[in-house]
Amino acid sequence: MDKDFIRYKLGIMANAVSSIFEQTNTLKNEICTMLGFLKADDDFGNGFDNQMEKINQMIIKLNIKGSTRVRSNGLIELRTAAFGSIYGRTAEEVEQKLTEKIKELTTKPKTLNKGQTPTLSEFYNDIYLQHKEQTVSANFLRSIRSSFKQCVDGGLDKPLNKLSTVELEKFLMTIEKARTRQVVRGFLFNLFEYAKQLGTVKINPCENVSAVKYTKNIGKAFSFKEQEEFFTELYKAKNIPTNKKLYYTFVYLTGTRRSEAISLNVSNVDFETNILHIPGTKTKNSNRDMPLFPLVKELLLRITPTDAGRYFTLEQAKATQVIKKVTSDHHLHELRHTFGTIAICVKKLDAKTVALYMGHADATMTLNIYTHPEQLDKELFFNGALTEEEKLAIMRQRYSGITDMIAEFLNSIPKSYPN
Repeated sequence: MDKDFIRYKLGIMANAVSSIFEQTNTLKNEICTMLGFLKADDDFGNGFDNQMEKINQMIIKLNIKGSTRVRSNGLIELRTAAFGSIYGRTAEEVEQKLTEKIKELTTKPKTLNKGQTPTLSEFYNDIYLQHKEQTVSANFLRSIRSSFKQCVDGGLDKPLNKLSTVELEKFLMTIEKARTRQVVRGFLFNLFEYAKQLGTVKINPCENVSAVKYTKNIGKAFSFKEQEEFFTELYKAKNIPTNKKLYYTFVYLTGTRRSEAISLNVSNVDFETNILHIPGTKTKNSNRDMPLFPLVKELLLRITPTDAGRYFTLEQAKATQVIKKVTSDHHLHELRHTFGTIAICVKKLDAKTVALYMGHADATMTLNIYTHPEQLDKELFFNGALTEEEKLAIMRQRYSGITDMIAEFLNSIPKSYPN
């Protein structure tokens, strides 16, 4: 066989081996990156958690409204309505890039001429958002920012007087979910109404946009059987970290909203007077006090707060998702329904007291939603052979069994469990 031909073939083989080696290294690096991401995502490590906590503190320090997440490539992303998305490997890198953007945008001269109608983003950032920050809760502000982003992404960042009813109607029809479409329409209507009030525009083009029909799912309480099954599955689940198990237990025992429980800080808990302050997130009036019940006190004593003083570290989206690992028949907010139903129908607390605990403006909503003892045990409720006193005694016994299950779980956790 010709030697030149052999050398030629060997060269091809050597290049192929080299290529395989390079691809193997690339694959190995990608796997390591994904494992690091999964590790952070499942809370089996705290490397990313620490970086995210640093960024959250930076957001507070700089008074920037935003949210954070870890992307699949391992980069940390800070998303803001005012400055867009900022990426980095560490919190320090993200802060540096954010500071540069702030300097760039705050020193950039405005090009809006006198008498010129502002664009949607100009009116939103310069006037509307500042107005809303004085009147609505932090949770509602998040909804406003989300709606604004959808509008800008949908091509509505034009002078306000150039946006027509037809264009707004077409844009809204691109939003698949009726509830989201309803929220965004409400945002646009409110923004244009405020612009009209200030004389920025003469008409509100959203007035004639079709109303969105959406039937809200009020939800229902867990039955006693479902409560027993829920806590049995939750406490034995190996893929749910202890802090998340404590979070769901806290919501069940206090009836707090998802974001209210996540926002809980050491400054909200008085262990001496046994008073728990709930940082309301739905409206400014939802800030409230309630008793620090014995089981709740034991639960909080088993958590070591973060450096920022937080008890629970999960994000709102994760709080909604993780519970699906345990139950497919209920969503997170229905733990709150269960608290209210038990408070009225089992503990027999006054409706006004329960309304105060749950942050309702008045007792009407409390009575309309949480006076459904049949949701706790339908067969018991319709059993004509038992008196009401006998039914109540059985319900209290069932509830006592569930709180005993919670107490047993808490006793298995050492006090000041690492967050």
